[in-house]
Amino acid sequence: MFLSHGRYRLWAAVASVAFHIIILSVLAASQLYPQPTELNSNQSDRPSLASIKSIINNSPVVPKPRVRQINDASIIPLRSNLPLDEQTLISKTAPVNNQTVPVKPNDSPQFAWSQQSASVHNVEFFSCESDCERICYLVDCSGSMKGLLEQVKAELARSVSELRPNQYFTIIFFGDDRLLTFAGDKLARASQYDKNKALAFIKSVTPSGKTNALAGFDLAVKIKNDSGLGPQVIMFLTDGFELAQGDVYQFRKQIMETRKSSLPDCAVNTIGFWPGSDDKKLLQNIAQSTGGQFACIEQTD
Repeated sequence: MFLSHGRYRLWAAVASVAFHIIILSVLAASQLYPQPTELNSNQSDRPSLASIKSIINNSPVVPKPRVRQINDASIIPLRSNLPLDEQTLISKTAPVNNQTVPVKPNDSPQFAWSQQSASVHNVEFFSCESDCERICYLVDCSGSMKGLLEQVKAELARSVSELRPNQYFTIIFFGDDRLLTFAGDKLARASQYDKNKALAFIKSVTPSGKTNALAGFDLAVKIKNDSGLGPQVIMFLTDGFELAQGDVYQFRKQIMETRKSSLPDCAVNTIGFWPGSDDKKLLQNIAQSTGGQFACIEQTD
């Protein structure tokens, strides 16, 4: 018996669908479950545990880079009033390995800077004042200063004691045809160490002999500090020069020429200690000609 035309078409459609379902199921199964040979080939491509350990053990060890840590307090903030591309960040040098680096003094183990030493200190010696860094005290210790020198030494010690560490100084005593110098031919830094040495030096001086002021002045203008700079002011103290009437002009001329040839910018502050009238005029003239000051200590003082 033959199927009717309608039933034939229905069975054909069902058979076609069933056939496609079987084919698709077979293909899906083959993708989800690969053949043993395929599994073996995939596993052979994977590295073994031994090879991974070998790679790790043979790899070079690279140290972790060290990063210098900067304290936030040492950083100056950006200036907000400038454009971003013009702003700069400035930082102070941070301590290395958290250790403080000591500052070594230039001249002595007792030298120490202070906030006060940042500015130049006003130097005073018998009312003569100078605002400078480099000072030379040129002091008469001849026999005529006997009875006066102790007062001079006390004022000199006070003036030296008040110097600050950013100043340089020296002391020259002249008398008895000799020169007594505190620091040789150098200006010493006014550290506490050198000031203590200077105070001991001042205390040791005694008056004797004749006045040899020209030799002392010649040395004073040639003394330098470690940077090759001479005194900015000379504090020149004497009770007189023991000059004949005709020698005053020649003495002043020698003083001026010595200063001009060696230290033309140096001011000379002169202090007359009970001077005669001619010596007083000469000291006034030297101070005025060099841009210095003159002070007179009279017997009534």
